[in-house]
Amino acid sequence: MKHLLTFTKTYWAVILVAAIGFETYGCSDSASVSEDVAVPLSSLTITPGNLQPGFFKNTTSYTVKAPTGATTVTVTATPKDSTTTMTINGAVTASGQGRSVSLGTPGSTVTILIVLSSQNGLETTYTVTVTRLLSSDNNLSALSVKVNNATQPLVPGFDANTLEYTVDVQTNVTSVNVTATKSDPNAAMLIGSTTVPAGTNPGQVPITLGSPGTITPVTIEVTAPNGSKKTYTLSIKRLAGDTNLS
Repeated sequence: MKHLLTFTKTYWAVILVAAIGFETYGCSDSASVSEDVAVPLSSLTITPGNLQPGFFKNTTSYTVKAPTGATTVTVTATPKDSTTTMTINGAVTASGQGRSVSLGTPGSTVTILIVLSSQNGLETTYTVTVTRLLSSDNNLSALSVKVNNATQPLVPGFDANTLEYTVDVQTNVTSVNVTATKSDPNAAMLIGSTTVPAGTNPGQVPITLGSPGTITPVTIEVTAPNGSKKTYTLSIKRLAGDTNLS
């Protein structure tokens, strides 16, 4: 009987220790789950752009990628409690009222702070970091080949989406000027081996031609501010000399 009581006490002691251990360690994963914030929003949008991650009232930090052409974004936030006082970047804003926030130059970031204060003194801050994307425009808006001041016809005629052209020049022409205009002035450009830096527009480069009857290839590489590239190609043919009998 004594052994039975000892076994029973030991059994319940093991169960008690296990229960305490589970309570202490078994829910360790719960630390990764967001707790309820003190003063929550019920909705939040940034236009133009999409919140990353998607809105959840207990998530207080977001990022947004705004289009290159956007100089402002509109922040619209609605507190869950209608009695909550809200400021957006320090300006008191009514629930559901859109507030415009200016962005910097392409490639820059702006931080938007949405501060919510309850009537009993509690406070929650939501943070949105907006990045204005760099331009992906690697197009030319114009391209020409000139002999002295006379423009030579491109075949086919210029179109930003057409990448290959041919040009015929007379046999006595030894050089031409290639002029290329970037659609985005902030793009960089390489005409042949000559660099046309960002901010310089258009670019004009003299090209020395080969002997009569040869073709001189010229590449124009345009690099958008975000690094994407596009290459146009000119094939400039210097016509052969006069082979007629007199």
